Amino acid sequence: MKKSYRNQKEIAKELKKLKLQRKIAFEEIKLIKYEFKENISINNWMTTVVKTITRLGMYNLAKKLVR
Repeated sequence: MKKSYRNQKEIAKELKKLKLQRKIAFEEIKLIKYEFKENISINNWMTTVVKTITRLGMYNLAKKLVR
């Protein structure tokens, strides 16, 4: 849908608005990229593995103590 403008001021205002929206979208993409990198990092995976092993170990220890 085409928008009609009455003067140069409206055009400049719309262009400024679109430019800001573009910058915001670009920053959101950069944030998503950074968060994705963080999520797939080795340290994050190792932390998850260690936590899982610790939970399993505690479960097995509690199981032996109950017997």
